[in-house]
Amino acid sequence: METFTRRRPTDEMFVGEMNLKQWIANSLLPDAAILEVVDADLLGTEEDGDFVSRRDCLSSL
Repeated sequence: METFTRRRPTDEMFVGEMNLKQWIANSLLPDAAILEVVDADLLGTEEDGDFVSRRDCLSSL
């Protein structure tokens, strides 16, 4: 999970009951966008020819 999100379990954003796994699970609810969770460097930009296939591949993980 750290590789795909570029976040560590010890990141300061995870306080109280929130942890990396829970943050990802909450972010990937049916209406949420994978773009908010996955490291932007892995996806590239929407202008890239293979952006959609990268997004779909990472979404399947």
